[in-house]
Amino acid sequence: MEILTLAQLEDDRGRRLLLQAVLDGALVAFPTDTLYGIGGNALDGQLKRKLDLFKGDRNRAPYALLTSSLEKMLAMIAPLPSARERALSRLLPGPWTFVCRSAAAAPPPAVGPDSRIGIRVPAVTWLAAMMAAGLPPLLASSLNRSGGLPCQDPGKAAAEFPEIELLIDGGPLPPSKGSTVVDLSAAEVKLLRAGDAVFDPGMFA
Repeated sequence: MEILTLAQLEDDRGRRLLLQAVLDGALVAFPTDTLYGIGGNALDGQLKRKLDLFKGDRNRAPYALLTSSLEKMLAMIAPLPSARERALSRLLPGPWTFVCRSAAAAPPPAVGPDSRIGIRVPAVTWLAAMMAAGLPPLLASSLNRSGGLPCQDPGKAAAEFPEIELLIDGGPLPPSKGSTVVDLSAAEVKLLRAGDAVFDPGMFA
C-alpha cells in the first residue's frame, strides 16, 4: 500500500503518483467532504469488480460517480428541468448525491440496469484540481465493508483494509452521515437517504 498525504499532492511527484495509480486501475482510498471513500477509475471496466470484492456484496446498488464540476455532471446525465438545474448550481459542490437518468457520456460501470446513475460533485479542493489536471471521474463508495461502519481514520484504514493500493491521508475526518441522496430521475423529487445536507423538496421547484 502506498500512502500520500494531501501536502504531497501539492507537488508534481505526488500528483503524478496519484494520476498513474488511478489510470493503472488501483483501488484508492481518499477523503471527501463527508466520508472517506474507496474507489478508482470509473472508465476502467475492471474497477467495479475490485470494489465488489472489497465491499463483499455483488448485489448492492450501483456505486456513485464522483466528478469535479456541475458542467461535467450535466454532460453525463439526461437533461433536467431548468428549476432542478438551477438548484444544482446552488447546491454543488457539496455533500449531495443525485440519482439521475444517465446520458451516453456516462461511464458504463456507473450506470445501473435501469439506466440511472448516482453522481456527486464533492467540495474537495484537491480532487477538483486533480480532475482539472486529467484525473478521470471516480467510481466510489464509502470506506467500509457492506454492513459495516464507515472508516474515518486513515491509520485504521491502512491496518484494516490491505486491499487498498493507494491511500490519500487527509487525517481523521469528523463523524458524518454521508451525502444526502436525492432522486431526480422521475417527475417527483424524492429523498432516498438523509445525510449531512438538509433536504427540502421546495428547493428543486
